[in-house]
Amino acid sequence: MIIVENLFYKSVCLVLKEYQLDLQTRILTGMVFAAVICEVIMKRILLAEDEESIQIAYKMLLEGPGVEVQPVDCVQNAKNHLEKEQFEAFIVDLRLQGNASMDGLHLIDYARKYQKTPCYIIVITAYGDKETEALALSAGADLFLEKPLSPINLKNILSSINIYSSAPKSTK
Repeated sequence: MIIVENLFYKSVCLVLKEYQLDLQTRILTGMVFAAVICEVIMKRILLAEDEESIQIAYKMLLEGPGVEVQPVDCVQNAKNHLEKEQFEAFIVDLRLQGNASMDGLHLIDYARKYQKTPCYIIVITAYGDKETEALALSAGADLFLEKPLSPINLKNILSSINIYSSAPKSTK
């Protein structure tokens, strides 16, 4: 990814120099281009989990070069992010904020409605059974996992869907 960023930066510098722009304009334009390319390359995960210790553990393990984790602790915050931002993956706990209802099911539908790019949805819950799993999958979840869940296993699952791959996808 660093190689791509460096090549992009050098290309932008050459183009800006060609147009005879003053130094301040070149710097500002270069900063805008850099922000755009980082946004394009960065992969984002939305984590809807109300237990702070789990949020912290998942964020620490899942975040890395080229991958950002956005934790939220309630339905409304998750909806706000789903409406305004695009994510490659959405990890959602079925029961948020100690609520007995399965709010996460509504968030699956919400994600499918507002995410314009492919978004892999993983449901995690401590209250799993076959009926709940069927509900989550029929609501649009890609995967249903029961707690306790190893963060390493979760990272391996995300790796299998290329969250941690910075190489461009083949066009063959």
